Amino acid sequence: MMKGYAFCPNCFQTGTYNGYICKACGYVQEQKDKYALPPGTRLKERYLLGRVLGVGGFGITYLAFDPASGRMCALKEYFPRAWAVRDNATNSLMPTTEGQQEVYRHGRDVFINEAKILQGLYANPHVVNVLDFFYDNKTAYMVMEYIQGQTINDYMKKKKHTVSIRMANQMLREIGEALEQIHQNMLLHRDISPDNIMITPNGQFKLIDFGATRTYALSNPLSMSIFVKPGFAPIEQYSRTGHQGPWTDIYALCATYYYMVTGEKPPSAPDRQNGIRLTPLAYKNSNVSASLSRAVERGMRKNYRERQQTVSRFLEETGINNTNTETVTQNGQAFLCLQNQQNAVVGKWPFSGMQLTIGRKDSGVPCDIYLNDSQISSRHCMVTYNPANRQFSVTNYSGNHTYVRDRILEKGQTAYLKPGDWFYMQTKLERFIFFVEVQ
Repeated sequence: MMKGYAFCPNCFQTGTYNGYICKACGYVQEQKDKYALPPGTRLKERYLLGRVLGVGGFGITYLAFDPASGRMCALKEYFPRAWAVRDNATNSLMPTTEGQQEVYRHGRDVFINEAKILQGLYANPHVVNVLDFFYDNKTAYMVMEYIQGQTINDYMKKKKHTVSIRMANQMLREIGEALEQIHQNMLLHRDISPDNIMITPNGQFKLIDFGATRTYALSNPLSMSIFVKPGFAPIEQYSRTGHQGPWTDIYALCATYYYMVTGEKPPSAPDRQNGIRLTPLAYKNSNVSASLSRAVERGMRKNYRERQQTVSRFLEETGINNTNTETVTQNGQAFLCLQNQQNAVVGKWPFSGMQLTIGRKDSGVPCDIYLNDSQISSRHCMVTYNPANRQFSVTNYSGNHTYVRDRILEKGQTAYLKPGDWFYMQTKLERFIFFVEVQ
């Protein structure tokens, strides 16, 4: 560990920093965060820590220098303050109580798994690049590219006015296409807001600060806090049992767009549940097209089932991509098939509307596919298809469950499927086995 003022914690030059100000970059010493590792700490015998870039309830992000590449990077430390404390003698983290050890360790594994998935998205220009990840100090670290630029929120505060429709549409297109790839990899962002989208010096938008660890905390009974951004988080994120999926990110993306073109943060989801109305975009900004205003309004509906279920459908409805229906033809026609115990196909339904609902016959609830069994719920499950990435999903709405290859879906849970995958409903009389395919 380097001591004293051997280098500037902002530009990492030596001999220019006196402990208060750097004569090379102009950096002025910031108030030290009592939880953060001190500048000069070296991790993995490689990364040299500088100043703190940001602090949240589940992590601390540092500016760091990588001598191996000669570049600065952003290094995020897994530090859930509700579950862990730091031993200042060793810099290691430890659970606050013995009962929180398993929660802390599993949250750490969620953090590393997220890093692995994000590293696989390295080629996407609109997602922050993950360069490395590792365990140290009994916690976990994620090394990311250091993005020069500013967040949408900082940009708008500096400009003191809304952004142009062209610029806002560019954000929708770039971040929307990034989200499509993220969702294909079975990951949700869960924290999209003007604070988590960067504008780079070359005018590109980049998505940062994913929320898998926050979501794990919310789902764990030992965690009593709910971490959301009012105005940008949909109502399902205010509950431990809320059903989250691509529609959750769509809501936040639409809310961010709403803020960009109106300069106003939308009402919080609980306020909307209590009767406060969301004024349509077209009434707030006459430069927003009617189709785009309708798409954003639908993307922010209170009931997640009424929102677009995929980002590709949302972008298509906005009209900003000039997409058409040729995708289905180019990628083939998707089908949901029912087979019997002898593996013979006994029913086959095309995804002409991109979603199919399965329910009980004579229940009075409109469905696309009816099964004649009293243990099938009136609206048992829904299967959706995204032709842009040939990905399916099945959402269970029944207390009698839907089963997929690796788990049982509880009420409100979703599993993602690829062509050839199967799922089934089990009753006392029969097992209804479905599989998805693209021809």
